[in-house]
Amino acid sequence: MRNVQLILVNTIRDLLSKKTVYFLLFATIGIAMLAGSGLSTVFSMQESTDPAALLAQKANVLSEILQLWGLFTILFAIIYSAIAMYSEKKNRSIVSILAKPIARWEFLLGKWLGVLLFFLAFLLIGILAVLVFMIIWDISFTALFWTGIMYRISEMVVFSGLAFMLSQFINMILGGGISFVFWAFGTQFQNLIDSSYWYVDWIGTIGYYLGPAQITDRIIKDGILNNVLNPDFALYWSVIGENILYAVVVFYIGAVLFTRKDIQLN
Repeated sequence: MRNVQLILVNTIRDLLSKKTVYFLLFATIGIAMLAGSGLSTVFSMQESTDPAALLAQKANVLSEILQLWGLFTILFAIIYSAIAMYSEKKNRSIVSILAKPIARWEFLLGKWLGVLLFFLAFLLIGILAVLVFMIIWDISFTALFWTGIMYRISEMVVFSGLAFMLSQFINMILGGGISFVFWAFGTQFQNLIDSSYWYVDWIGTIGYYLGPAQITDRIIKDGILNNVLNPDFALYWSVIGENILYAVVVFYIGAVLFTRKDIQLN
């Protein structure tokens, strides 16, 4: 696994040398500005005599912070996963890399994990910020809250992996676009099934069965409020497990096909 580790580290260094950090910094500032008004409202309510209303406001603010942070992070992860191999092919550095005693699957795994870990680290910054506020506000960490965090991480894994592997075989814009559509509209495909229009039903059926599983429940917010008597943990963790398995299967299939693929240099 040393080869994987070296490629992983080089990928992270490459991301740090690009404009990625500036994009993320801009996103962070934007999220902080949006969250600032909500936090100021919470602090102005500290003298409120209604603890339930105060807790609800805190849950709204913290869940919105994580929602926005997660949206920005997953979006950037999809984009950079889709273009991860572009510079390697453009600079023809992939030829010299694959000429070394390194398996193609090791190269793919190192590149994908480098991108994934980079954006997971950024996601964790947002999670840690929310955890700090929960400690300050004396909000308990429920099992449902941690389940919501794990679901968000599984989203990152599956959609970045899908964008990365699709982009090895089709145009990177198309590969990233397909992953984005599954991520942004995945929960809507089921509503298209059994439509009176055959082509709408066809689109819904394909999208529903081919795309990763998604959850519509606001797990993190419910976890902060701790207002769900019987959370469906079996459903939540089955979706998390299914997404991780989906990413593993997609990577395996992609790696097998990549070993037989002629490298087309741009």
